[in-house]
Amino acid sequence: MEKQSTTPVTSNEDIVIRKTSKYHPSIWGDYFIHHTTSPALTEVWIRAEELKEQIKNLFRETSDILQIMNLIDAIQLLGLDYHFEKEIDAALSLISKHDAKNYELYETSLHFRLLRQHSFYVPAGS
Repeated sequence: MEKQSTTPVTSNEDIVIRKTSKYHPSIWGDYFIHHTTSPALTEVWIRAEELKEQIKNLFRETSDILQIMNLIDAIQLLGLDYHFEKEIDAALSLISKHDAKNYELYETSLHFRLLRQHSFYVPAGS
């Protein structure tokens, strides 16, 4: 490191010492500054949007409560639920109105967990 000092302009000022250092240039250079989106990334983005639309269609077309609950559970486990918040909220309000008395253990626990995770009131005895 090199030290540089400035000479005071008047005798009443303190001497200012500033440390400077010489950093090595980055091995990446200006790659990320001048990087443009490649056509392959654009194709991936378009494919992702198509898949999102397919999932939204699944929410609209599916009328079976168990399939909707499994779809919501799978989307949440994949960490993609932020893409489908409106659809999940609409499906959960439909699920909350549905009677769960004839469900088996898996369906009952999935019903209970999904509704409780999204702050719906579900009594523990039902």
